[in-house]
Amino acid sequence: MTDKRGKRGQEEIVGFAIIIIIVAVVILFLLSFSLRGGKKENVERELKAEQIKTEQAQRAKIYADIQKIQDEQKGGILDPT
Repeated sequence: MTDKRGKRGQEEIVGFAIIIIIVAVVILFLLSFSLRGGKKENVERELKAEQIKTEQAQRAKIYADIQKIQDEQKGGILDPT
């Protein structure tokens, strides 16, 4: 009778260990998936920041060109003042 209890106890421990291993694998999979998603989000954020910087630089160049043209026109024929 004690032999059956011992075998049954061993089977339960093996079953529990298998469940723990499966849960650990699932947790590792989810963790790796979430870390990959975080990297992608950071890359997208950095790209957006670079895009904004580029647009600001382009606008600054356009405004500087407009100011240069206006300064060149002062005192010329097109200046109404």
